[in-house]
Amino acid sequence: MKNGRDSSIIKKGRTWRKKETPSKGCLDSAKKRDDNLHWIGGKTHFVQTGDIMDRGDRAKEILDLLMRLEKEAEAAGGKVHILLGNHEEATITGISLGCPDYVSAKQFVSFLPEDFRKA
Repeated sequence: MKNGRDSSIIKKGRTWRKKETPSKGCLDSAKKRDDNLHWIGGKTHFVQTGDIMDRGDRAKEILDLLMRLEKEAEAAGGKVHILLGNHEEATITGISLGCPDYVSAKQFVSFLPEDFRKA
């Protein structure tokens, strides 16, 4: 949707399916990243509406990519807005700990500091 200032707003839910890599999914359909996963959206506002935490073992990689794109978009006059969804809330509050298939051990370990991963 256009906001009248030569920019657009794009809202997306689930970033990508569990079997896809972070180079696939809504960033592809929005055409706001290049082949090297860098921001090409100019003044576009890209709103990620959550549901990243149940996307398989690569949730941290997805969040890291979105945070990098957030900086690149800002430098280009755009914005990447990362909102917390119900999946993030369930993970933060511990609700997901009661669901063994929700957060895999590999996903959990990926968020630990490097020193803890080796222990």
